[in-house]
Amino acid sequence: MEIQKQNSNLKKILLLIKSKENLSLLRLYLEKDYTTIIPDSNRNLDDFDMCITDGLSYQDFKPIIESKRNQSHPIFLPLILVTTRNYVSKVTQFLGEGIDEYVISPVEKLELSVRIKNLFKMQDMTIQLKKSNVTLESENYKKTELLSAILENAQNSIAAFVSIRDPSNQIVDFECILSNPFNNFLFNFKKEEPGNNKLLTKQHSIELFDKCVKVVETGESEEYEQCFIVDNNDVWVHGTIAKLGDGFVSTYLDITKQKFNEIELRHINGILERRMEERTWELQEKKALLSAVLDSSLDGIAFYKNIRNEDGIVVDFEFILANERTHKFFNKLDKDLNGKRFLQEFPNLQNSTLFAKSLEVTNSGVTEDFEESYKLENSDLYFYYTIVKLGDGLVTTISDITKRKQAEITLQKINDELELRVQDRTKELQEKEEKLKEALHKEKELNEIKSRFISTVSHEFRTPLATIRSSSQMLKRYKNRLSLEEETKILSEIDEMCVRLTELLEEILYIRKAEANKIDFNPESVDLRELAEKIIYQLLLLVERKDRIILEIYGEESNRTFDKKLLRHILTNLLTNALKFSHPDTSVNLQIIYESDYTIIKVIDHGHGIPADAKKNIFQPFFRAENVKNIQGTGLGLSIVKSCIERHNGEISFESFEKQGTTFITKFPILIKSD
Repeated sequence: MEIQKQNSNLKKILLLIKSKENLSLLRLYLEKDYTTIIPDSNRNLDDFDMCITDGLSYQDFKPIIESKRNQSHPIFLPLILVTTRNYVSKVTQFLGEGIDEYVISPVEKLELSVRIKNLFKMQDMTIQLKKSNVTLESENYKKTELLSAILENAQNSIAAFVSIRDPSNQIVDFECILSNPFNNFLFNFKKEEPGNNKLLTKQHSIELFDKCVKVVETGESEEYEQCFIVDNNDVWVHGTIAKLGDGFVSTYLDITKQKFNEIELRHINGILERRMEERTWELQEKKALLSAVLDSSLDGIAFYKNIRNEDGIVVDFEFILANERTHKFFNKLDKDLNGKRFLQEFPNLQNSTLFAKSLEVTNSGVTEDFEESYKLENSDLYFYYTIVKLGDGLVTTISDITKRKQAEITLQKINDELELRVQDRTKELQEKEEKLKEALHKEKELNEIKSRFISTVSHEFRTPLATIRSSSQMLKRYKNRLSLEEETKILSEIDEMCVRLTELLEEILYIRKAEANKIDFNPESVDLRELAEKIIYQLLLLVERKDRIILEIYGEESNRTFDKKLLRHILTNLLTNALKFSHPDTSVNLQIIYESDYTIIKVIDHGHGIPADAKKNIFQPFFRAENVKNIQGTGLGLSIVKSCIERHNGEISFESFEKQGTTFITKFPILIKSD
């Protein structure tokens, strides 16, 4: 049998590995902390604390291993199986049935180390338990096992100490009789060194020793914080000490992280405090500079802070900074206004414009400029204020404009006297001027209409005349060569242009009649639905979509009184415009609304809309908006419509948004109701 390292204090591990590579690797991993045993052919395997084997060796040595484990019982003899990853699922079925742990080949050192330590801990526990069984009854054994589990798994330090007294019964030290891992870590206590785990031996803190003595002597518990040096590292704990018999029980909570955080926070606070001091010094310098600049100003400058009541409403202002000129304006040269409340210092100004405007600026945030006068003995003082919101306060500048106002008042008196003299002399001229302006305005409107008339008529006449002329020339030159169909087409174009010229002349004559108030008016009972359907039918013959005009009727239908000819002209013109000035894919709505006292007709399109600057002139003769000048028309239609509606004592209005459409609304009073 080959033994790698001889040391009676080291745990012995038996290696039953067929693979030389795995065997060498395991010996390399274990040689520092354990004694490894390699069996010879005699198979003398009586002395080992753990066995690491592979599957083949386990089958060969299984009787020997089981015999050894039975002999060691109840001391736990761990068995680790080295297996490949492919057989892990099979191996796990046998955990607890001979195999205690497994590692996967190739073996990882860290994994192996952890598993070995855990198994040896379990072995040590069984050894300890075996020793305890010699002296304890089964019930005490259970209690000890439970207590050990609690202590082993506790996150805090738990330990029990008994007093060591001298012949004079004075406490000279304390011995640890019960301790969990964290307590052993703090005090360097070792289970295998009973009698050496004394408080002063392991921990040289006289202050801690004195606290323990005080607890044992007085019975009063103590709490404290202490820093332990463990492996050259600081470990902070919060400890409690409570009397137990002639000793005490101590618990420790690890607060190292909190302590380090506190130290870091104190460090950061120190940096912030230094920065704050530097910033305060800078601000003080800037404040001194600002005060010097403000005091050199010829205007009063004051900074206020808002004073609010319990409901958050501003009820007063507190002076934060006021320059010398402000003190002079308020006649407070003998008193510092800084830190004083406005109304406390000047209660008579509560109803002043200055206070009211200050409240307005606070609430709205809008800067205010205004003048205010004050009575002082026998003279008036005038001040010009500018109030600006700044954060939760105000900045006010005050300028003395008394001399300027006095000059303005004197000048105003002179101007008033001159004004009275001039008024008498100019009254007649003003009357003449008004008459002249009115005449000029009418003449200007007439000239504009004439200008638009000439421009429109010349343009509208030019195209039909040019078409007639070119068509007649074609008939003269090519009559013998034209087919009957072509000749008929040319004659139709001439006829269409003649009709267009006739309509244009009729519109112009109609405008003349309207201006002279000579439009014939012949009211009669009219069936609006029947008339509207006929007009819609005629208009839809000229468009591709035969459903473009939608008729909607609201209210109880009845015949109403209209001039049928004028009404036909109104509806035809409004619907023609709606079709002409909107896209062919959109619909036009004609709404007829019957009310008790009125008949309302609406024409709604979704076309070009009327520009804002053109709305005021839309009913003027010959006027055309810029966005439809490329579409044929004279600009007379709406003017004629308005005249026809007014002949009925009706009204016309419109709502329009550019590129969204227009709605024309006509409102006719009921003249005569008829069945």
